[in-house]
Amino acid sequence: MSDFELSVYKKELIFSEIGLKISKARKLSRKKIDTVSKILKIKTSNLLAIEGGQYTSFSDEVYLKGFIKCYAGYLGSTINKTPLSYVKAICLAEKIFKLLPENTHDWNKFVSPNTVKTILASNGFKEIDFQGTNYNPIISKWSYINSLDTNYFFRARNES
Repeated sequence: MSDFELSVYKKELIFSEIGLKISKARKLSRKKIDTVSKILKIKTSNLLAIEGGQYTSFSDEVYLKGFIKCYAGYLGSTINKTPLSYVKAICLAEKIFKLLPENTHDWNKFVSPNTVKTILASNGFKEIDFQGTNYNPIISKWSYINSLDTNYFFRARNES
């Protein structure tokens, strides 16, 4: 395999992985692709191409990178740094239910919504919104909740 072929192959893998992550985040947030398209003002076909890792669908890589930046900035999720999040994400999810391999989470890297908001606002993001989520391992389902104590999604818009 030539260096050029290797470079193209790596690019395909990277864009495919990014697309899968974005697709999972959108589906977990229960956002319909048509709704996201209207909000971001990006064609549904382009969003589906991103989610499918079809980077060759774009006439120029600059468009693809810009759309990915916009789309990924729209969908975000993390875990709050609270005692409850430690119990649920590490003790229960990793050690008791074994939903994830041990040491997947590092509680020291969990971040509060206030910290996320401060970081986003200081970097020019506006319209910062949060939505709490909860995973029920018995029925293998995520749901929205009013609390941000453990898992949460965030959305922010950067005007620059």
